[in-house]
Amino acid sequence: MRRHLLLWGLLSSAGAAAQDLTAYRTLAYTLDRAAAQVGRDPAAAKAELDRADAALSVLGPTLPGGEQGALASNLRSTVTQAHSALSRTPAEVQAHVLLARGLLRRALYDQALDSLQPQPGPANDTAALRLLGRELGLQGEALAALSLQARLGERDTVRWQVQRVAAGKVRAALQGTGPEQPRTVNYLALTRASSWFALVREPGRESTPPLGVPQFDRALRQVSGGDQTGLAQSLTDLQAGAADLERRLAAGAPAPSSQAVPPAGESPNAQEPPVPGTTPGTGTTPGMGTTPGTSTSAQNLDAVYAALARALTASGHGDPAQARATLAQVTPLLSEVPPAVRAAPAFAQFGRDVQTMQRRTGLRPDDVQALIATLGSAERQAAGQATAGSDGFAAGASRALGGGIRAWLGLGLAALCLLPLYLLRLAFGGSNVYWRSIWAGLLTLTLPLLLSGTFGLLAWLGDLLDLPLLRGAVNLTLSQGAGGLLLRGLLSAAGLALLAYGFWGLCQQFGLLGRRTVPGPVSRPPSRYTQHDLDWDEEL
Repeated sequence: MRRHLLLWGLLSSAGAAAQDLTAYRTLAYTLDRAAAQVGRDPAAAKAELDRADAALSVLGPTLPGGEQGALASNLRSTVTQAHSALSRTPAEVQAHVLLARGLLRRALYDQALDSLQPQPGPANDTAALRLLGRELGLQGEALAALSLQARLGERDTVRWQVQRVAAGKVRAALQGTGPEQPRTVNYLALTRASSWFALVREPGRESTPPLGVPQFDRALRQVSGGDQTGLAQSLTDLQAGAADLERRLAAGAPAPSSQAVPPAGESPNAQEPPVPGTTPGTGTTPGMGTTPGTSTSAQNLDAVYAALARALTASGHGDPAQARATLAQVTPLLSEVPPAVRAAPAFAQFGRDVQTMQRRTGLRPDDVQALIATLGSAERQAAGQATAGSDGFAAGASRALGGGIRAWLGLGLAALCLLPLYLLRLAFGGSNVYWRSIWAGLLTLTLPLLLSGTFGLLAWLGDLLDLPLLRGAVNLTLSQGAGGLLLRGLLSAAGLALLAYGFWGLCQQFGLLGRRTVPGPVSRPPSRYTQHDLDWDEEL
């Protein structure tokens, strides 16, 4: 267990920049997933930390100071140390994740405040502020109140609301500490409290009461060193300081600005404007598994379904690049879906499948459909309902037979389709109209496989080499939508008709359907048959 955590990294980030919020959500989600997996599946935790590195490389240039700034450097160092801690104890990994999350929230807090303008207006209700509210766990009216104060330009009130909630989280984390608690419990609780303290740390606020980075650092050293006497006093001081800070913040609400007036059409009690397509007063989308009165997390689940639907549309139009970009928007939302769904066994697999599909070349509609089915299974598990075994089979097939494997397998099947057609032509020739009909029927029935194998491989190569012309060849595979289903049905009907005609003619030729013969001791075929037919008949 490390004797010193990088609490100096929780310093306020000056000059907040416009962060890439999608990368922020992805980084936060992967860090949380790593902390959750480290005690159960170290390999999965390492994979999540690898994804966190990738997300940080995207987020870093948009942080204050850029890629080489102090904040990006501290984050990278903390994530690297989390990687190193995988070989030691899960508590160390979780502690570094908590510190990284504290850094992220502080940077987001500074950006949200710096973007507020003194004059009222809807532009003050920024995406960064709404994301910060969700990071704080605000929902419903509490989140709407924060957004309203932002639209009014009440920067001091927004700061007070954020710090008051964060101070409550600091006090709640410290309540779980005590000299009688195991070292790991105290270690993680102190780290969690210090990460939330990053949001309330203001100049001049640390001396009275003694609640600041040095105090947290001292308590952590005492936990690591086994100094129970000193730890008991430190924890008492920290708990008293956190309680006093929360009381002072609760009693010190700033007065509203005299220049701040609600924007046109709003009242001080106004709530968040409804999301298009939602039911007024509930904030939920009908028909998506939610009911009136559900929380913001239910809306986020609807947003996941909406992103999957857009990805399905893009893949159905032969645009896997856009489908992958849309799937990348799903990952940040996963940490904000209802807790019951997140706890479902199928949800963990869904998160991994989303990550896999974001990197898949030649993404197809059934890949996205398997994702939707897996998320639906997680919802049913959360509701205590039975799940369909076919959904799990479809998801497994999508994981195993996608991308290049599917493209080359399709080409192999297309090549095999040519073999019986060649052998049939070689064995019976093409002079008999009925055998020609049978040959044409087999060709028509195998045409969907031929098209899928040929154009599917071309589309995969086009996506791999970023050639739009080849990438669009997937639309000719008859497996992209309802139009292809209709064409496959017509081809099947035509192929069966040709086969039936050919075999009907052969049955007549062999006298199985009332073949007419010439009277006499020896039956002779009608004159319409050719010499080739007679030779084949005699050989048979």
